[in-house]
Amino acid sequence: MAVKATPGCRAAGARLLFLLLPLWALWPLAFTLAELPRRILISAAVAAAPRKATKDELYEIAGAFAKLATDPRAPSASSVYEEAEATLGNAISKWESGAITAPAIVEEKARLRLGRARARIALNDMVGGSLPEKAKGAVEDYDVAIGIMEDDLRRNPDKLMYSEYPDALVKRGLANEELKNWARAAQDYTKAIDALRPKDGRPDKAMKGDATIQEGDGLGMNPLILNFRGNALSQLGRYDEAVEDYREATQIFDNDGEVRQASFSRANEALALFGAGRDAEAEKVMQVVVRNDPGVTDAHVALAASYWSQRKIAEAESQWKFACENIDTGCQSYKDLKWVAEIRRWPPSLVAGKPVDGDSEGQSSPKRDACSNLIV
Repeated sequence: MAVKATPGCRAAGARLLFLLLPLWALWPLAFTLAELPRRILISAAVAAAPRKATKDELYEIAGAFAKLATDPRAPSASSVYEEAEATLGNAISKWESGAITAPAIVEEKARLRLGRARARIALNDMVGGSLPEKAKGAVEDYDVAIGIMEDDLRRNPDKLMYSEYPDALVKRGLANEELKNWARAAQDYTKAIDALRPKDGRPDKAMKGDATIQEGDGLGMNPLILNFRGNALSQLGRYDEAVEDYREATQIFDNDGEVRQASFSRANEALALFGAGRDAEAEKVMQVVVRNDPGVTDAHVALAASYWSQRKIAEAESQWKFACENIDTGCQSYKDLKWVAEIRRWPPSLVAGKPVDGDSEGQSSPKRDACSNLIV
């Protein structure tokens, strides 16, 4: 569902309009001085009149969108995205001030905003989220673009929904996450989900074999969006609702044969269950994950944390050792409490756990790491 941000060159035949103000300072006046104020006003009105975009302006915009395809990991990526942001910002000023007119001006205004938002998000991501002003600016761009699309759809109820609409909602939700606006993020994901679901209430299902799309099928649910909403709901403490989103996402991934994605989604479900205080259910779900896909580090470490809090020392050590020694990603990051809480977003109850002090049934208590309940 990537935004197709490249604007259509509907003004391919655009002409450069030469608006020459009267050079009365150099040439002999062809009118009296009394007429001068009126002549200047007429010239100003002509200069301010809406016009079509020039070829150079269209090429600049197309170039800016092309720059958005630059790999963010490239050495010069930051300057490339900054140039794209500036170019699109200049175009936005012209298009929204009324200086530029075009047959599809509404769609073009929205796409320009979506493009600049994409540049701003990329710039923030390149520095690990340390430029919140870029995320805030992106949200503002998405607000305008989404508002344009929604207003157009209200005025033209028979018009097909913009393909960029649900995608823009999701991207605004992710930008709101960067700002920790979890409630707004959840609202955006909900609107995107509603736009993608079949309109007659039928559940979304992965299509197999020779199945064909039927009227009312909608655009098809993206299980990643369900995971995004589950994450936002978890941050709001609405764990039971998050569980339902994760379960639906897992079912879609399973139907699509996406084993690893299904495992991640199932692990998220288990974390939400821990957050809801449904520990027994959570352990069963995590056990399914480690059995079906042993390479999911989160599942092993979460089980270790849960077992440790219950003084099941041997089981906890086994899971922790497997994560540290048998998985490429290892367990080092899980020793950082802040990383587990803020990056992995584990529920507080699982992060804190119940540390074991002294002997437990004759056993020496293993050393505890920064997560309190994980064994090193």
